[in-house]
Amino acid sequence: MEAYDRTMPIINELMSYAKENKVSLVGIINYQVAKVQGKKEFFVYNTDSNLPTNYNEAIDNTRNYLNSQGIKFKEEKKYEVGTYYCADCKKDVQYNSKELGTEFKIQD
Repeated sequence: MEAYDRTMPIINELMSYAKENKVSLVGIINYQVAKVQGKKEFFVYNTDSNLPTNYNEAIDNTRNYLNSQGIKFKEEKKYEVGTYYCADCKKDVQYNSKELGTEFKIQD
C-alpha cells in the first residue's frame, strides 16, 4: 500500500500534464522512475515501437517537462560503436553507427 500511496500522486500529476500539453510520457516516466530510485540520470531509448510518439518527440517532450519543472539537466546522445580495420592506417578504427538514445543527467 505504501508504494501505491507514493506513486498515485505522481501518476495523477503526469496524466494531467500529458492531457494538458498533449505529449508523450515516455521520457518523463523514465525521469520519475529514476527520481524515485534516487538516481541522477535516466535514458530515453531510440527504438522502434508501436507507440504513436517517435523518438525525437519523446526527447522534446522530456526537455520541455524538465524545463517546466525548473530542473537543470545535461543530455548526451549515445551511439552503438563499431570498429573496422583501416588498411592504410594499419589499425582498428572506431565509428558511431546507430543512435541508441539520449542519456539525461540531472544537475544539482
